[in-house]
Amino acid sequence: MFAQSVVTGTVKDASGENLIGVNVIVKGTSTGVSTNVNGEFSIRVSDANATLEFSYVGYQTEEVRLQGRTVLNVVMREDVGQLEEVVVVGYGTQKKEHVTGSVAQVNADDLIKVPTGNLSNALVGKLPGLVSMQKSGQPGSDHANL
Repeated sequence: MFAQSVVTGTVKDASGENLIGVNVIVKGTSTGVSTNVNGEFSIRVSDANATLEFSYVGYQTEEVRLQGRTVLNVVMREDVGQLEEVVVVGYGTQKKEHVTGSVAQVNADDLIKVPTGNLSNALVGKLPGLVSMQKSGQPGSDHANL
């Protein structure tokens, strides 16, 4: 019986850039984590020969068998065929042509110009039909509900 151990590592693209938010899942389980801003991850596994699955929008899914290793450095390859327009929704992602209903978008440059530390406040006035309610007028309590 293999005791649980922690597997750590980094995920980068082919040019050596860290990939932020890559999904790292122990294949066949619901155990998973995402990479941090440095492309690093740390996940608990209970099998020395488990397979980790790395997935990220626009990149090919990579499967790496641990074979007893506890440190992994993974390089993900772009999947040019998958680079169609993707729409992020509150419960997952869908291709734009499959979305029924209204679709609106905001450029990152427009959000950067807004002097607020909260994304929900930065979206106010930028998207049609978006309703934002701020519960408090207390300074520092600027978390709006969308």
